[in-house]
Amino acid sequence: MNHDDVMKSFLEINNNSEIHLLNLDVEGFEKILESFFLSKNFPWVVCVEDLGF
Repeated sequence: MNHDDVMKSFLEINNNSEIHLLNLDVEGFEKILESFFLSKNFPWVVCVEDLGF
């Protein structure tokens, strides 16, 4: 799973509405973050849990 998969699922469920806030708690799915800045769909504000890699 990557960021585009997450965004695609959200947009399908919410009729392609604009995303204002994305709160990510990846817990073992850090690969989502690797593709984050390559996405075409980008929310206004992003919160990511940081446990001090």
